[in-house]
Amino acid sequence: MPMHRSPSIRELPFSRIPHQPAIFLKYLEGSAEVMRFYRHPPTLEALAREANAIARTSFPRREMAEVASGQNQTFGSTAPVWQRIEDLAKPDSVAVVTGQQAGLFTGPMLTICKALTALRLSEELRRSGHNAVAIFWIASDDHDLAEITRLVLPGAEDGPRVLDARETLFGQAELPGSPVGCLRLPESIRALVEAYVGSFARSAQSDTIRVQLAAAYQPGATFTEAFGRLMARLFRDHGLILFDPRHEGAKRLAAPLIRKALLSAHELRAQLTDQILALHAMGLREQVAVPPHSTLVFYEEEGQRKLVLARDQEFALKNSRSRFTSEQLSGLTASAPERFSPNALLRPVLQDHLFPTAAYVGGPAEISYFAQAGPIYRYFRRSMPVVWPRSSFTVLGPETCEILKRHSLAPEDCYGGERTLIRRMLRAHSDRSGILLEELETRIERTMPELKAALAAAESSLGPATETIGRKLEFRLDSLRRGFEGFRVRNDKRLRKDLSDLQSNCFPNDNLQERELGVHPMIARLGPSLLAAMYASIDLQAFKHRILCFEDD
Repeated sequence: MPMHRSPSIRELPFSRIPHQPAIFLKYLEGSAEVMRFYRHPPTLEALAREANAIARTSFPRREMAEVASGQNQTFGSTAPVWQRIEDLAKPDSVAVVTGQQAGLFTGPMLTICKALTALRLSEELRRSGHNAVAIFWIASDDHDLAEITRLVLPGAEDGPRVLDARETLFGQAELPGSPVGCLRLPESIRALVEAYVGSFARSAQSDTIRVQLAAAYQPGATFTEAFGRLMARLFRDHGLILFDPRHEGAKRLAAPLIRKALLSAHELRAQLTDQILALHAMGLREQVAVPPHSTLVFYEEEGQRKLVLARDQEFALKNSRSRFTSEQLSGLTASAPERFSPNALLRPVLQDHLFPTAAYVGGPAEISYFAQAGPIYRYFRRSMPVVWPRSSFTVLGPETCEILKRHSLAPEDCYGGERTLIRRMLRAHSDRSGILLEELETRIERTMPELKAALAAAESSLGPATETIGRKLEFRLDSLRRGFEGFRVRNDKRLRKDLSDLQSNCFPNDNLQERELGVHPMIARLGPSLLAAMYASIDLQAFKHRILCFEDD
């Protein structure tokens, strides 16, 4: 039965989660050396100050509201969205912006986390008297089809399986660098919907989800249209404004900024290179590369999105023979603005050119590349918004929560890999063989340095020999442990099933659940109130990973 009770919540610092960018971790700490790359700290006080300033600043609010109105009508948005679009058109509106690529079936759950955080943050601003709206920027200009079509099938019994849906949808056809906003779904999308829903554990929600996915992802629709329809359905009661930047009106409004970025390419690249060197001086790595001759702009040529390169006084397209003078390229930004789009570093500034952005909600990678974007904001004389870390969730159903209890484990015990997890599971049940092996390992680890020092004092040549023997002992003992653990897993069906469940739900494919699994398998297991429960559990001032455990009543 679907769970309707409130989940128990466990908070975990990001420093205890693998694969987190160093800049992101320092940003959460409020490290002075990193905060100098940002204009504001992520606090409600800073957000209120920025909202006050933005509310008094001129933006094309009414024009963007007209664009959003037409687009959201196409997506099938509901009355709460129309109210927020009216609010956007008012001269004092401020926006909380977030965004993501138009991944299949909304992509991994981090997409939903971003939208929920933006809505919650805009609600907080409205409570304090600001005319705030939440805007979701659908990154339809992006051309990374491999990422957009990466689909994780959860699997009821055998765990998650990664599917590259490009071949399922398009066969062997070449789709070289086309923006996702141009691509239309083929007839084979119907079979993909069936395969996706069929990979869920069967539940009362499965048929409803199948109908919703099929209604959004129809043959002939673009990836963006399908994504927008599904997001509009998921957030129909929340007033989330969806925005597709490929709209011709938005492209015209963006053209002056694009033109200036192109004509100032050499200066901007030099400043961005200096910013990277400043990060390197602190032992930090850049998130976005700035190659020689690169600009911050892409141009579409014959349906392909290509990076514009600047060499001396001439412009060229990467992997193309096309050449332009500055006058020719400048003219094209006015006559064909729909062909131009920003790269990852310019896009935030472009967003803030179109919308009255008080805050941008981003994940670890986005927060990291904002540390590089400062020179662009300064060059265009724009204020960097408050960069707000999105909420981060792992959602666990009753069966997984019960397994954790049964083995005296915490979800983070799954982050160390399969062998570590097996060891902890066996330790929880006081397995005599495992305990003896662990005791022996500890004794050898403690004793060998003392033995090496004592023997070396008697005869210097015995020190290296002792060290060699110690390494051999460790290797042999590790082989013995591997054999024992493998035997236990192979011969204990329940242990094997529990291990699979924990890996599939707590850390699928050695990654946080929100980066792998979509929201619909979760809704199938836990019911349609899941998003409401996630929204209610957001703590805007606690930047930690939140593990929601839905247990049986």
